[in-house]
Amino acid sequence: MEKSESLRVTRINKLKLFNYRNHKELKIDTDKNFVLFYGRNGTGKTNILEAVSLLSSKTGFRNSDLQSLIYNSDIKKILNFGVNIEIMSQNKLINIGVGLVEKNKRVKKFIKFQKKNTDKNVEDIFKIFWVLPNMNNLFQSKSKDRRDFIDAMISSLDRTHNKRIKTYENLQRQRISILKDFSTKKSNIRWLDIIEREMASQAVVISEKRMNLYDLLNQILDDQIEQLPRIKVFAISGIEEQLKNVPALTIEEEICKQLTENRKIDGLIGKTRYSAISSDFKVQNFEKNTDARNCSTGEQKVILLSIFFSFIKMLKKQDIKEIIFLLDDIFSNLDQRYAELILRSLSELNVQTWITDIEMKIINEKSIFYNQTKFINIEDIQVKK
Repeated sequence: MEKSESLRVTRINKLKLFNYRNHKELKIDTDKNFVLFYGRNGTGKTNILEAVSLLSSKTGFRNSDLQSLIYNSDIKKILNFGVNIEIMSQNKLINIGVGLVEKNKRVKKFIKFQKKNTDKNVEDIFKIFWVLPNMNNLFQSKSKDRRDFIDAMISSLDRTHNKRIKTYENLQRQRISILKDFSTKKSNIRWLDIIEREMASQAVVISEKRMNLYDLLNQILDDQIEQLPRIKVFAISGIEEQLKNVPALTIEEEICKQLTENRKIDGLIGKTRYSAISSDFKVQNFEKNTDARNCSTGEQKVILLSIFFSFIKMLKKQDIKEIIFLLDDIFSNLDQRYAELILRSLSELNVQTWITDIEMKIINEKSIFYNQTKFINIEDIQVKK
C-alpha cells in the first residue's frame, strides 16, 4: 500500500531560477511534502512561488508583465532567464524549463521539456493551486476574481474545464471578428449561427460544472465537524442560477437568442455584451446571519480558508494527488488552530505544499509536521535540517 501511494505522489524535487526577479541564481532541492520559505518581507519568498506558478498560468499568479520577471527588468538578460524544475510524477522524473523570448518587441513565455520523455502538456501531469494574501479580499473584489478561484478548483478535478473556457473565449473572438466586417451574406449568417450555438453549448457545460462544485463544497461544509464557521456557497447570477429550475436545452436556446439579438451592437463596440459564462457566487455566514462580504477582514480570511479546507477534503475523496499547493503568507495573523487544520488535511492528502511566512512559528520543532518540512531561510539560503 505504501509503495502504491508513493508512486502517486507528485512532487517538485529541484527548482533552479536564473535572473528571475531578485534572484540572480537560486537552487533548491527538497524531498519533503512541506517546503517552508521564511525571512523578512521583500527578500523574494513570493517570487519563488510565482516562478512555480508560471507552469500553469500565462504570466504567473500576479498576472505580471513578463519583462518584469527578468532580473532588474533588463531585457538584455532574457537569454539567461530561466525556471528549471525537476518533478517526480508517477515514479518518473520529468524536467521542465520555462523561458522567455522577445518577438516583435513583445516578450513571450515558452515551456519546454528537457527530454522528449512525454507527449503531454504540464496540465496533463499535475495541477498547481494557490492561495494568496490578496484573496483575503475575494468577497469584496470583482466577480471575475471569484470565478477564477472557482474555475481553478474545478480544473483540479476536471482537466477539460479550462479547455472548455478557452474554447468558449476563442469562439467569442471569432464571432467578434466576423461581426466587425459583417455582411448579410448567407455564409456569414450560417457561420455565426454555428459559432453561437457552440458557444451556448460550451457555456451550459461550464456552468453545470460550477454548480456541481458548489454542491460538492456545500455537502462537505454541511458535514464538517471542525470548529469552522457555518457557511454555504450560493450561485447568485448567470446560467448557474437558471440551471436550478430551467432545462439545459432551454437555456442554450435563450443564449443563442441573446447573442443573435446583440450582433449589431457587439460588432459596433467590438466586444460581447452578453457573456454567457460570466457569473458570480456569494457565501452566507449562518453564524453571523450575513453575506461573507459584510464580515470583518479576519472573518473573511477564515471563511476563505474554510472553503479551501473543504476543497482539500474533496480532492481526498476523489483520490486526486497530482496537485501542488502554493500558500503565500496565508498563515500570518491566523489562529494556530485553523493553521493546524489546514496543515493536517494537506498532510493526510499527501501532496506537496510550498509555503511562505516571515517566521518558522507555524511549523516549529514541537509541530507534528516538523519532520515533513524542508525549512529554507530565504535571506541566506541556509537549509535547516
